[in-house]
Amino acid sequence: MKRLYSYLPQNLKMMIASLPEETKKSACELRLRVGGVLSLSTYTKNLFITPRGKVSGDIRDGYICGDTDVANVVSGLTEGSVYRYMNTVNSGYIVTREGIRAGIVGEAVYTSGSITSVSSFSSLNIRLPHDIDSSGDTMLGFIRKNPGQSILLCAPAGWGKTTVIRSVAKGIGMGKFTLPQRVSVIDERGEILPQGPLGLIDRLNGYSKPDGIEIAARLFSPEYIICDEIGLQDDVDAILSVQNIGIPFIATTHGRCFDEIILRPNIKRLVEHRVFCNFAHLERHGNSCITVFEEKTM
Repeated sequence: MKRLYSYLPQNLKMMIASLPEETKKSACELRLRVGGVLSLSTYTKNLFITPRGKVSGDIRDGYICGDTDVANVVSGLTEGSVYRYMNTVNSGYIVTREGIRAGIVGEAVYTSGSITSVSSFSSLNIRLPHDIDSSGDTMLGFIRKNPGQSILLCAPAGWGKTTVIRSVAKGIGMGKFTLPQRVSVIDERGEILPQGPLGLIDRLNGYSKPDGIEIAARLFSPEYIICDEIGLQDDVDAILSVQNIGIPFIATTHGRCFDEIILRPNIKRLVEHRVFCNFAHLERHGNSCITVFEEKTM
């Protein structure tokens, strides 16, 4: 939560800083809406932040955000230059240098069927990244016992998939349980890993998954490729195009379990081509999630 303070105007910073420590630790999203209540989400509930920096379960107690509040936070997240971030803003998000991602919407302008600008920002959803180095240990243990095999991890949005694969990427590239191995992380939105060197990790920041996968496979000879939130046809085509090279993938996708994700045609293609034969999902236990492998006979 403290990483967020530098992006907030003073009035919001004081409210957030005054929250109970336990609330700040369990927070995963902070939401601002023009004319709406300042709210905080944990893995289990939605809370409303009062003007005095307390939390309440009653929406009527919450601080009402004005357009200036939202505009000031957008300015902070974009370092005072929305124009520099306009490509990602047009796609509905901002990612800061520290890996904090915010969903952003407002009034969109279309040209030839594509969004060319967004203004009058009305809603922000700031997702708070968690560095939990042990969150990937279950997957790292599987990788140690089954080297060179691909894994597909699924969970609903906001359950911590990115946190897990961040831990897995660090564990492989820095040799947590085995010798360090070469890892290419396709960090399309700049939120999987922080900037700077980490072991044998090559971070392809801002590359689309198709471009990143091709470049990594062709030029960096990775022992693992890691990417987040696959599922579009272009993602699947790129993964299939390098399938025969023999590079294992560790990837995530939206869904609660294997039986749910297999209903999606693009994921089904990957399963039918045996790109992924090992599947895991996240299960909630209070404010945390655990990784559970699913045994499937393919």
